[in-house]
Amino acid sequence: MAGREDLMLERLQVMGLEVEDSGSGHVALLPVGEEPFPGLRQPKAVKQVRFATVGAGAIKCLEPQFLFYLPLVSVSDCSDADDLEARIRSAWQSHLARVRRGHEELERLGIECELEAGDAVLSFDLGTDESRARGRTADLRQVVLPTAGPLAGRALAAPEERLFAPEPRADSGLDVQIAITTRLESLARTADERESERRAESAREQGRPGRTVRQRNHRVLLVGPYLAANIALAESLRMRGYEVVAAATDGEAMDAFCSRSFELMLVDSKLGRADGLELVPLIQTLAGVERLPVVIVDEHARPAVRDRARQIGAVGYLTRPVDAARIAPGLARLLQAPRYRRYSRYAKRLAVRCGSLGTPGFSTAIGRLGMFVCTNRESTVHALEDYEISLDGLGETLRVEAETIFARTASSNVQAGRGLRFHAFPDDDGEARLIAYLKDLEPER
Repeated sequence: MAGREDLMLERLQVMGLEVEDSGSGHVALLPVGEEPFPGLRQPKAVKQVRFATVGAGAIKCLEPQFLFYLPLVSVSDCSDADDLEARIRSAWQSHLARVRRGHEELERLGIECELEAGDAVLSFDLGTDESRARGRTADLRQVVLPTAGPLAGRALAAPEERLFAPEPRADSGLDVQIAITTRLESLARTADERESERRAESAREQGRPGRTVRQRNHRVLLVGPYLAANIALAESLRMRGYEVVAAATDGEAMDAFCSRSFELMLVDSKLGRADGLELVPLIQTLAGVERLPVVIVDEHARPAVRDRARQIGAVGYLTRPVDAARIAPGLARLLQAPRYRRYSRYAKRLAVRCGSLGTPGFSTAIGRLGMFVCTNRESTVHALEDYEISLDGLGETLRVEAETIFARTASSNVQAGRGLRFHAFPDDDGEARLIAYLKDLEPER
């Protein structure tokens, strides 16, 4: 390879170009003629092009910025600087034609787009509430996925993962947006799983206790005849990592909370003869429920229903049809919002045994989704362990698998311990038994 690079360096020097060694190749400056480069909006005056060599036969344009978006330019048969300039100009003309076709295609699909980077890239909205999460492309054959939105703060396995090719025969802009947002959510889940594996491996290497953390699925309850029968919506949410339960009536919804705890509800405005909005305050009366986010789904936009939904404490209002790809970003924000304390925690001292060694400890607070345990046993944040909780007054023990979400070190006035998030109950009736126990702890309202 070094010989091929040397050959390219020699050819550039013969052309009289200024060349620098970049370590992995060479960077050269090519003065160009006075004729401006064409653009979709206006011509572009250019005095010189800065490029990097790739092997012995191609270059990657670096500056000016609009030429950076060109693919590799083959220059193996260029004999002088004029040939190099002509090849770069030809490559730009071809790229500009792609952008023009891409603009026409996006318009046909009903997608509003903007020209960026000196007409080299088309930018378009992905239909999410994150204004910075925009797709970028030349002609829709390859879309550069945004770092904002679902991928914010997440590391991908390879740069190529940020490139995505939508279905070439998409019928509408919505199809394109759904395909892209679905891909973003899939990449985000995979990145989270990789990070969990990395943390668990780090814990194992350091000899700390804890199993690999599995991605915990958020539980969503769909309530009402329309939502309960919407199999496509339920499956689409499951594909995005949600655990979905459906209840056709308000009674079934109330029963569901007796054996399980949910983090979000979507409720039809009409539950047969019942009023879906009346279910919202009823849910808040259940044992342990503090402020569960509820989204009302209406047949069509009705300002009076929307205003009433807000008055009773619903956090969102949607109209049919409900498409998972369009609402998924909003649902994710609701689930991550720290201001929603979904369930109460009860101050209760219960004996707890931690991990496979049965290290003793005791709870100081317990609720539907987790508890705080005082214990001297070390634990890694995000590690999964098994626990046994003695239910005071019943003579029963409750087994649960829980994740350490934070650890507290001992000091002069506090005892060491850990905050736990429940992941699973090995016994079939384990979660229902916990909820029933918490009901007895609930003070009268």
